Amino acid sequence: MGQAAATGVPPPTIGEGAESDDGRPALSGDGARIAFVRVEASVDSLPSSGSEIYVADCPQADVGLRVDVPTSVFAGNDMTVTLTITNTGPSSATGVTTVYSLPTNVTFQRAVPATSSCLSTASAVRCALGQLAKGGETLLQLVVRVNPNQRAVLSSSFLVVADVVDSDPANNQVGPINTFVGPSADLMLGKFASDSTILHNESITYTLVVTNNGPSSATGITITDFLPVQLAFVRGNDCGPTVTGDLICDIGNLQPGAVASTQIVVELVTQLEGDLVNVATVSGNEPDPNSANNTAQRVTTANSLVDLQIDKRAAGVVRAGELLTYTLTITNLGPSDAVGVVVSDLLDSKVGYVAAGTDARCPDPALSGPVICNLGLMTPSQVITLPLVVLVDASYTGLITNTAGVTSETRERDPANNLTPPITTTVVSEADLSVALTGDPTATAIAGGSTPFTYTIVVTNSGPSVAKSVLVTYTLDPSMQFVSSAPASANCVGPNANRSLTCNLGTLTTSASIAVYVTIDPASTATVTSTARVSSTQTFDPKPSNNVTNTVTPVDRPANLSVGKVVANSTVVAGGDILTN
Repeated sequence: MGQAAATGVPPPTIGEGAESDDGRPALSGDGARIAFVRVEASVDSLPSSGSEIYVADCPQADVGLRVDVPTSVFAGNDMTVTLTITNTGPSSATGVTTVYSLPTNVTFQRAVPATSSCLSTASAVRCALGQLAKGGETLLQLVVRVNPNQRAVLSSSFLVVADVVDSDPANNQVGPINTFVGPSADLMLGKFASDSTILHNESITYTLVVTNNGPSSATGITITDFLPVQLAFVRGNDCGPTVTGDLICDIGNLQPGAVASTQIVVELVTQLEGDLVNVATVSGNEPDPNSANNTAQRVTTANSLVDLQIDKRAAGVVRAGELLTYTLTITNLGPSDAVGVVVSDLLDSKVGYVAAGTDARCPDPALSGPVICNLGLMTPSQVITLPLVVLVDASYTGLITNTAGVTSETRERDPANNLTPPITTTVVSEADLSVALTGDPTATAIAGGSTPFTYTIVVTNSGPSVAKSVLVTYTLDPSMQFVSSAPASANCVGPNANRSLTCNLGTLTTSASIAVYVTIDPASTATVTSTARVSSTQTFDPKPSNNVTNTVTPVDRPANLSVGKVVANSTVVAGGDILTN
């Protein structure tokens, strides 16, 4: 625009929006210079003083805008748009302002440089840049964050304005510019175990933790846990086995920065010693920029451990010579299978093993060796009962003590209960002694002493114990006369004043019998009565009713006869007969 001024009248200068002295409205413009001259109605080529003319000096500036917008961005990431504002003149541009019309699903974060005066709303960012000189250029960066759930195209528009007349407004506006939004979710998996070791037939809990490191939201997240074949799935939150045995856990969706966890419980179903490596991976519907953290593993040491327990019971009292049964109870308290279970029982020297009454897995031991029972495999909670039958020495009285132990090839959790405490049984002596008294069936008792009569006394020990200090007493009938006793080993003494003959037989083993023979001379009575009694001074007899016996023997009385002879002729002729009466 041109510029003019009234002759001889210095043009006054007023500010923007001010009025002239006579109240006429002033021209608006940053720094416009306003002068007043009077203008006549007729054309005067040389206006005189008193004419009025409005003359304005209006600045112009060509303010332009260039914009650099990314062609693509990941949902959830920051997007930086670069604005280049230029002024090609001819004047300085004041009140330069940029407007960024925000796409949906983005939020303004910051401006660079930070000194920029920017105000934002949900739909636009307005930045007041102030004055831009002719030929000047200003660079402004605006950072916005894309919604992590955004999956559509972003459309951006930009505008620059100034307080001066813009000679070329066509370069003041840019857009719309489209930016493709793609998803990207960095899923990270962590795996933790409730214990560093796992025992056979016991369970362990694995905790799987998924973190979405963004930038985008993640959908359709699943965890695949590749269980070793030695582990069996027990239960899990949102997890289940596939036909291949692997586990699939449905996690669902996660926003950036969100964390989700799930737990699975597995059981060690195979007996083994060593490390188990459990690997799991995580995946989602969105591309993952960092696959290195999608896999996690946990190494757990597998052990087999058992708690074998042995208990032993027996009668508190047993008779010497009787069978005694020890009842062994072996229990596997788990948690693992016990392999190669062996029971060992070292018997007391006063008992003998009776294999016929015992489990076949417990064969007859070697001489003076322990009884060994090979039980093989015992599963958890399995109980095996073994009867061990022994025969107590028939001649022993006192205490017998026994202890048994159990071992296996599997590691033992509590060795303290692998050995029974000593179990003690009292052995008592008890023998059923009986006596029988018989006369000689081939002889007849005859009074007068010419034919002695013999009685047989038989003492028997029916057991079960050995009978010690066995005495047999034979009482003679008052009319009898004692003749003799046999054998000498019977140690018979008497008869005494009570007409009793006592024989000290000593020790009589179980099922043994001994005979004593007593010879008498019957009296002249019709019958004689004999009595035999057996007893032991050291051994209890549970059946005294058969300790005494009587026998009655008839006695024959011979006739008192004499013989006489008379000869008729006192002289005998050779070859002749003799007559006698």
